[in-house]
Amino acid sequence: MEISAYLRVRGYSGIINIKGTVGYIAPEVFKNQIHRSSDIFSLGCVLYFTLTGKSPFDAEDEQEKLRRNKLVIYTMPEGISPKVQTLLGLMLERDHEKRFKTAKELINYMLAQRLL
Repeated sequence: MEISAYLRVRGYSGIINIKGTVGYIAPEVFKNQIHRSSDIFSLGCVLYFTLTGKSPFDAEDEQEKLRRNKLVIYTMPEGISPKVQTLLGLMLERDHEKRFKTAKELINYMLAQRLL
């Protein structure tokens, strides 16, 4: 299921058309907000998929998947290292203020944790 939304972004006078795939959308986007850390959330969803073969918000039906995505309800995958679990938790943080703000912050964290 793809969702399309029209957003106003602080500091920008136009309207931006945002599209995304349920299961990979940052929760604030559902509230018509977008932040630099929104992409980090989506990247965390891609990392989760890469490790498990499924979306972090995988469900029997699309409405439940949408609900889980909006509320950031997921199960940490088994069999991955504690360091990667921590990384996923930080990337999939519901509160955008607590997420990495930029790719550079994410890379610096991964380097410090010897994940790269």
